[in-house]
Amino acid sequence: MAITVRWDNEEKTIIRWDFSGRWTAEDLYEAHARTMALAQAVDHTVYGLGVVQGPSPVNFSTVNEQLMGRWPANMQRFVFVGASGLMEATFSLMARTSSRVPRMVFVETRAEAYEIITQLHLKEIYVSS
Repeated sequence: MAITVRWDNEEKTIIRWDFSGRWTAEDLYEAHARTMALAQAVDHTVYGLGVVQGPSPVNFSTVNEQLMGRWPANMQRFVFVGASGLMEATFSLMARTSSRVPRMVFVETRAEAYEIITQLHLKEIYVSS
């Protein structure tokens, strides 16, 4: 699989997707399924972090409603680092047209991504206390 999915931290609050090499729509579907399993195994909010290395080789016209369907209820945001313009446009469109897709954020660096996730997490802790 050209997209590796794993927990990014011991607290299990960030699910990380590492894109490498050539990946396909099928790889996206497998990453989505793995994300569902990981997120459903915990009872707190989780955030997605997608780290894209290189251009997006997938033909986005083949990405179907599977990615617009169910996402983990406890995932509120997915932050992508290094996504191409086409990838950003496709995922942003999915997030805007389906209430079941988490909000997507696109940044240039991992530091920016972790800062956004930290701020979102701190806000959630403050609001829930």
